[in-house]
Amino acid sequence: ARAVLSVAIRSGCRTIGIWARRDVQALTLRNEFQSMFSDQTFFVEPSAEVLSDQTVIYKETGRSYDLIVNATPAGMWPDCGVCPVSSDLLSSAGYVYDLIYNPLATRLVLQARSLKIRAESGLGMLIAQAAASQEIWNPSADFSGLSPLRLQQRLKYRMLESFPVKIILNGFMGSGKSTVGKILAGALHIKHLDLDDAIV
Repeated sequence: ARAVLSVAIRSGCRTIGIWARRDVQALTLRNEFQSMFSDQTFFVEPSAEVLSDQTVIYKETGRSYDLIVNATPAGMWPDCGVCPVSSDLLSSAGYVYDLIYNPLATRLVLQARSLKIRAESGLGMLIAQAAASQEIWNPSADFSGLSPLRLQQRLKYRMLESFPVKIILNGFMGSGKSTVGKILAGALHIKHLDLDDAIV
């Protein structure tokens, strides 16, 4: 969260809302940054519903947001069913960024996209961190010809291959499951298994 706040300030954000599981954490963070950056406005959003130790849902506040960033582990594998932001709050956002990269699309990212809000996972950030680390620890290596976008795409495919959750197509015979499955497997570069063929 501190890193996200620092980058937001450097990127020109003037007003920043902070949510946290415990109000005291949010207040501490706000006070710390407000003392360093008096030109910015930091406010604490207290409207969170605590469902359990692991699950907190941040609720709509009446404000709209250019960007919502999730810096919590909510929604990370294996607890993929968790979305830390309510639909009302999500619908007030212009863009959503989830720092989580496993799964590739968290419930937060999927819900945002279903509302036609641009949303990305933290995979791009992971790749940027890896590149920055290599520049520090391996300064003689040349990464100038490396396309981060292509690397991100290839990494997505590798994660899909090794991810324990698979895509299952179910439907009536003759509905096109095999055809759609082959097309989908080709597009995602993952193995296609037709149960009819396996049984035969």
